Parts: sequence; C-alpha cells; structure tokens
Amino acid sequence: MARPAHLRASVPATCPAGLICATFETKDTRHTLTIQAATLQDIQSTEISRYQNYHRIRRRVSMSTANTNIAEKLKTIAQAVRQQLHTYYENEPFWTIGLCWSASQLLEKAIQDAGYPAKRYGGYYNDCEDGYIDNIIERFGGLDEDNGDFDIETWDHRWKHWWVVCNEFIIDITADQFHPSDPEPYQIVVTNFSDTDYSMHQPSRKH
Repeated sequence: MARPAHLRASVPATCPAGLICATFETKDTRHTLTIQAATLQDIQSTEISRYQNYHRIRRRVSMSTANTNIAEKLKTIAQAVRQQLHTYYENEPFWTIGLCWSASQLLEKAIQDAGYPAKRYGGYYNDCEDGYIDNIIERFGGLDEDNGDFDIETWDHRWKHWWVVCNEFIIDITADQFHPSDPEPYQIVVTNFSDTDYSMHQPSRKH
C-alpha cells in the first residue's frame, strides 16, 4: 500500500461529534476516514503509521458501486465456505458455537485464493443474546475455565470472537451463534468497521 502523501482534516456537519474526519491522499487514490481523535496532531502522530496496516484502523466508508461489487463477491465466497462447514456439521445443534476460530481460518484462505487480501482478526462480538449462554452450556456441558466466574446478571453481552477483514470489510460466517432467537440474518455478515457489533482486540484464546 502506498504511503500517504498528504493529510487533511476537517469537521464537516456529517462528521459525528467528537471525531475528526481526515482525508489521506496517495498518488493514486484518496481515502476519507472518520478517526476517533481529539486533534489533528493526534492523527498525525498515530494514525498515519497505523494507516499502513489498513486492517487496524476503524474506518467509516461509503458504499460506492465498486465497494458494493466487492462486498457481493465476498458474500458469495463466505456463503460457499459456510455451506461447506454446514455440510460437515449439519447434524450438530448450535454448530457454529465455538467454531469461529477455525471457520475464520478457512474463510481467510478462500478469500485469499480468490485474489483478495484477507486477514483473520479476533476481538469481541458486542451484541450477544442471553440465549447464547444457554446454548453454550447445552452444547458443551458448561463454560470453559476462562469464564468460570461468569454471571449473567452482570454480563455486558460481549463474547470473544474471530472473523476476517478484507479491505474495509468485516466478513463473519458464525455470528448467528450469538442470535439464537433470529439467527438467519447473521449467518453471513459482510459489514464495515463502523459496525458497533465488532471490537477488534485480539483475544487470549480461541472461541
């Protein structure tokens, strides 16, 4: 990826309060990013270097025609990988629970084989239903040692999770595990970094 040649920042009416909307310009293209930073100096000191690894920056992107086409291709790849997994696990209830680490590994390779840059990322899924915990216990007989002191009364509805990042997109084929009351819309998720369901922090264990 080309090194940003220029950095311009503004706070237009469409920029959320407390954020600075910065424009990175390279020789060939321009990227408008919404960065959570108090000042332009903060962006210049931290975000330019992070921009070199585009997986690590939380961007709010408009879905241009080109982006929409890429998203559709990624969705098709994700559907094929999920179908492959479903064929193997079809007789197991709640089969996507605990499968995100290996599923994201397969998805990463499939996207790379299709000619797109892809990288697995771990972090937290932030919108789990209460029923998710019941399904974990039913599938595995209890929670693992990392969650031995779990208390559903104080639970913040976050859970460790893995997915794949490609360009500005998050691709997730196991998010349905977190929505047992309505799993279908979450079987194939292609979203961007503004999606608050995802927090990119590497977890200590695979889940």
